[in-house]
Amino acid sequence: MNTMQEFHNFINYSALADLPLRGGDFTWSRSGGDAVCSRLDRFLVSLDWEEQFLDSVQSRLIGPLSDHFSLSLESTKLVRGKAPFKFENMWLKAEGFSDLIEKW
Repeated sequence: MNTMQEFHNFINYSALADLPLRGGDFTWSRSGGDAVCSRLDRFLVSLDWEEQFLDSVQSRLIGPLSDHFSLSLESTKLVRGKAPFKFENMWLKAEGFSDLIEKW
């Protein structure tokens, strides 16, 4: 088994996801007689990670001095669980606090 096949098997076994790429289809290109374009770089994330960071995408950055494009990982939302309940004992000493609790 070659190295690329082992890497592919690792990605499948680990259930890693390749996030959508924005800004182009390739991360490397060579111009000239035989122009070549390839997607060499990518962010691979676990499904658990992807559930915590919804709408995550990888963006190809402009690389004017190189044949290689850098990537940026962007996420608009972080999914958080329910906020924990917090209680300060000093509230018990605040004037009118007990009345507020009874009213609520």
